[in-house]
Amino acid sequence: FYRCLDTFLGFLQLFWCHSESLTTLRGRTFFHTGRWEEALVYTGVSLTRFPHSASLHGLAGRIAMRLGLHDLARTRFAFATTLNPTCAEFQNLLGIECLRMGEFEGARLAFESALEEAIDDPVARYNLAIIARHQKDSLRAQEILDPLVRARRPYVKALLLMAVCSFELDDYDGACAWAKKRIQLGGPDAVSHEILA
Repeated sequence: FYRCLDTFLGFLQLFWCHSESLTTLRGRTFFHTGRWEEALVYTGVSLTRFPHSASLHGLAGRIAMRLGLHDLARTRFAFATTLNPTCAEFQNLLGIECLRMGEFEGARLAFESALEEAIDDPVARYNLAIIARHQKDSLRAQEILDPLVRARRPYVKALLLMAVCSFELDDYDGACAWAKKRIQLGGPDAVSHEILA
C-alpha cells in the first residue's frame, strides 16, 4: 500500500504544477495513513508557505496530538482558533489539549467558546461537565449534561458521567437508572456494572 501511495504522490509531483498544494496533500495523506512523522514534516513545510491557513494549523495540531507533542498541539490549535474563531472543532481540540495539560481554566474557556458557535456541541458540553466534576461540583456537571442525556439520541459517554455524578450526590436510584441506560445503548462497561453492584 505504501509503495502505491509513494508512486501516486511521485506521479502527482511530476505533473502537478502547484507544488505547495502537493506538499499539503502529502501531509494530509500521510496523516490519514498513520505516518505521523512524515505528515508533520510536510505539514510544516506547507505552513511556511501558507502561514494563515487555519486548517493547516489544525492538521498540524492533530498530528502533534498523535505524536504526543501536546504543547505543540495546543499551540497549533490556539493559532487555528485565532485564524478561524467560529470553528467549534478547533476550540474543542484546544480545550482537550488544555485538559491533558491540567489547564482547566483554559479548557473551560475553549469549550465555552465552542458552545457559543455550536450550542448543541456534545464534545464541549461533555468536557465542561468533566471540568465541573473535577471542581467537585457534580450538580453543575449534571446540569451541563442534561441536554445530552435527554436528547432523542443520547450521547453515550454522558450517560456514564451522569451515573457517576448521581452516585456522588447519593442519588443511587438515579445512578442505577443512568448506568442501565448506558449499558443498554453503549454496551457493558466496568464502571456501569460497579454502580449497579
